[in-house]
Amino acid sequence: MSVKWFRPALMIVLLAGAALLAAADKPVLSAWIPVAPTIDGSDSDWGNASFVDAEDGNIGYAFANDAKNLYLLLVIRNPQYKSTIEQTGVNLYFNAEGKKKTGYGIVFNKIMIKPDEYIALVEKQSPLTDEQKTQIRSKPGYYLYHHEVIGKKKSDVPAPEGPVQSAVYKYAAKGNMLFYEFLVPLVRASENLAGVGVQPGQTVMVGIEYGGMTEEMRKARNRQTGSAGIANEQLAGRPSEIIGSTGGGKSAKKYTLWSLVQLAAEAK
Repeated sequence: MSVKWFRPALMIVLLAGAALLAAADKPVLSAWIPVAPTIDGSDSDWGNASFVDAEDGNIGYAFANDAKNLYLLLVIRNPQYKSTIEQTGVNLYFNAEGKKKTGYGIVFNKIMIKPDEYIALVEKQSPLTDEQKTQIRSKPGYYLYHHEVIGKKKSDVPAPEGPVQSAVYKYAAKGNMLFYEFLVPLVRASENLAGVGVQPGQTVMVGIEYGGMTEEMRKARNRQTGSAGIANEQLAGRPSEIIGSTGGGKSAKKYTLWSLVQLAAEAK
């Protein structure tokens, strides 16, 4: 049979592959938002947001931006898919070259701080009276919605003087769903500060990562693995029962979701 008979079929396969590749590279559109949403862990001011669905629709996320900030709403619709998000927090990665890289990112999590640490934070904004400090110290601790830049590069460029827009996030439950809402400044004033690193109208690769084993889970696994070694000697090679009970597994799955995001251009 002549090879020529295979050429049309081969062309069809190549064209189909190219179409699939183009579809995969199609950016997710960030909506222009004229009024910034309140970052409170709610979808109430997101209107009819266009969601990207992941994990068979059990996870969804949407983007919006204005001239200064990128906004992200992450919704875990099925509690079985929250993994260890409340312990690990959420990592957001940004790459202006459109590559799936974790070189620069921001970790968002809720941490407990001591009363005196809370007082120090509040007094950076305004002084407190002795009575107010006493009232604050009457509680064992306070939750803080914290963020920190990860993958920092050493730079001799000094941080800008004066106030700098900070990243913000909150999360809340509604029924069986979890809502995580983020604000990240578009301008990255320094590699040590939170910022997307692009302007309205440009594209950026965004990675959303959460879950996986916590440090406590790893330590517990290591302790149990050590116990299994002893059990192996004592129980004639039946350590699998002990190792299998370490927890984690599907409940500690790590989720990493990548999207090339096209930011909306500034409204005229």
